[in-house]
Amino acid sequence: MTSNNLWRIKLVQILLGAAIVIALVLVRGTRAANESVHLTTDWSDHHLIFSAPHNFEEHTRLLSNPRYLQQLVRHNTERRDEGDGIWSRRWQDHPGDLHGDWSINMGGGATVGTGNYPAKFSFDATTVQCGDDPSPDFVVYNTSLAGSNTAIAAFDTGTFTGEPTAGQTITITNPNTGTAMVLTASSAVGSHTGSANSGTGTFQTSSNTTTQAANLMTSINIANNGSFVGVTASSNGAVLTVMATTAGTTGNSVTASETATGFTWTSNNFFGGALGQASIGAFDNLYSGCSGSMSRPSTYWAYNTGGTDVTSSVLSLDGTQVAFVQTVGTTANLVVLKWAASTTETFVNPMALTNQSSAGAYQSCPAPCMYSIPFSGGANDTNSSVFYDYASDTIYVGDNSGLLHKFTGIFSGSPSEVTATWPVALGTTVLTSPVYDSATGKVYVADGLPTIGGGRLWAVTSATGAKIESAQLSFGVGFISSPLVDSTNAAIYLFSADSPPGCPGSTTHNIAIEISERFIAGGAANGSSEISATVATCSTTVGVQSGYFDNLYLSGGAGNIYVCGNMSTTTAPTLYQVALTSAGLITGSPAVASAGPVLAAVGNQCGPVTEVYNPGIATDWIFTSVQGGAVTGGVINCPAAAGCIMSFNVTAGTVPTATVGHAAAAGGASGVIIDNTVGPATLAGASQIYFTPLTNQTCTTSGVTGGCAIQASQAAIN
Repeated sequence: MTSNNLWRIKLVQILLGAAIVIALVLVRGTRAANESVHLTTDWSDHHLIFSAPHNFEEHTRLLSNPRYLQQLVRHNTERRDEGDGIWSRRWQDHPGDLHGDWSINMGGGATVGTGNYPAKFSFDATTVQCGDDPSPDFVVYNTSLAGSNTAIAAFDTGTFTGEPTAGQTITITNPNTGTAMVLTASSAVGSHTGSANSGTGTFQTSSNTTTQAANLMTSINIANNGSFVGVTASSNGAVLTVMATTAGTTGNSVTASETATGFTWTSNNFFGGALGQASIGAFDNLYSGCSGSMSRPSTYWAYNTGGTDVTSSVLSLDGTQVAFVQTVGTTANLVVLKWAASTTETFVNPMALTNQSSAGAYQSCPAPCMYSIPFSGGANDTNSSVFYDYASDTIYVGDNSGLLHKFTGIFSGSPSEVTATWPVALGTTVLTSPVYDSATGKVYVADGLPTIGGGRLWAVTSATGAKIESAQLSFGVGFISSPLVDSTNAAIYLFSADSPPGCPGSTTHNIAIEISERFIAGGAANGSSEISATVATCSTTVGVQSGYFDNLYLSGGAGNIYVCGNMSTTTAPTLYQVALTSAGLITGSPAVASAGPVLAAVGNQCGPVTEVYNPGIATDWIFTSVQGGAVTGGVINCPAAAGCIMSFNVTAGTVPTATVGHAAAAGGASGVIIDNTVGPATLAGASQIYFTPLTNQTCTTSGVTGGCAIQASQAAIN
């Protein structure tokens, strides 16, 4: 029998098995609500993947793995409506228009964070659930801000770049009190010129921008000026800060304007005013077809958990619990949390949760409630997200001191840290997020800071804590992103933009490293290879976030892995394509990454790459971002030379050349979570992505400036 015939038989077996599984999922989705097929999506789904099984037996074995089953559903199932007509607008109505469907303020400075992701839960993998459903779809965002129930005053900032002309004005209006302050530029010393409590006056101009900011501050703070309109001012260099004197959300309605040249307000509205600050929360009523009395989206729940959560969260398989790491003082704590739907909580007016006294108390507490477990060793964790293993109800997570921790009984038992053979010491530097692969029984994790012994890959046996160490693989800034593990092909992919051994004098640079999962101690042997490209220098301080595969590879054929990065400090961030065989091996001898378009100016960092294949329209997209200096013309066409998120069509497997969609993302974008995949007969509002900018911008749905939670369509972001 020819090899082609053998392959055809194997392919039919795999497709038949997948069809059976999907059919079962679809059938179960039409039954009672308690038999719906839950679908969770979090950061770990981007780092543990299953390329197509090599035979039917392997496929059958993998069906017991919830992660494999959920990946099958994501890549093969089209979400449908419930026949009630709410999905009346069609996906194709918006070709090439990557538009933001909503953008909600989570608080001044709130962001999921660089390389981190929201977490999405769907109660039924084959239908969409709005906010009026008893079990709506929802998406969880951490804020990277300290939880608080203390009111925060709204503010605005303005920056001087030159000297205003005499007679030009700066105005602050408070609609809550019906008052306004108008200050006019003058060569004279600033003064209060109107009648008592009139809020009028002058400010003295200066060619020195620092002096100019101080002069305006003085005029605002003169008796009867700022107090009349309810604000106070301070300055730092050329930057003026004006803050509402009454704390809370009402200050967000204060407006600021100017006719003065050489001066620009950050926003035309004050921002950051809050009654409190959530450390974590969720939105429901997500889709544009959702109707009824609820706002879209609506805050589902929001909590002050007493700490700061700067890494990605994970969800239980039934969606009723959340786990994440938060910092309390200087110590990392694992938090498990039961949420409850609320109609009163918001991200800027959260509920304060009290920590349960014991694991037993948490098991029996009614939602909402939480239990916090300090990391043994007392180190902090600002880089490693928790990895949850569904089968064993276990979490693995690293810390900033090189310790890898193991917690058991997370969602269905008694949450506690294993302290007998764990935590495992892996050097002394910051660890990435770990990835556990049940096929090998090992946890894979990398580290950074090569100058103190980092830049290595580690494999730790889950059962015993025994560890295997690779040779040093990264020689620049180390690894900032978690390993990407293909369980089916037993391959690990790491991403780094620095030179291999031989620098200085070397003209090659790593952009991706592929290693067998069964690597041996002391070296990246047994199937390892590297991608290299010629550059002008061999040093870099720009880290590389994770890449990702295209659907050609994930569906079992030869395909590609895409990564965005700077090859050196003197090269601009570029999208690279790395060719792979169907077995996951990087092709070429020596292997060379194919350079796609330049995305931004030199010195800017890329975000991670995320992929989604929509079977309804047979289209494969990837998403990435840059933190600044985005290319505004040509094939990239970002709206400003600043942070930008963008998408590319990679269906054909060729090196992408032009963006499909693009949108501004202040400071760059976090990791992207993919929502449903729907076909031509389903509303555009159900095929979505979720992310946050890394810094404040105008949250268009809220109408204020702050840290925005954003939903955008997969087909178009702008």
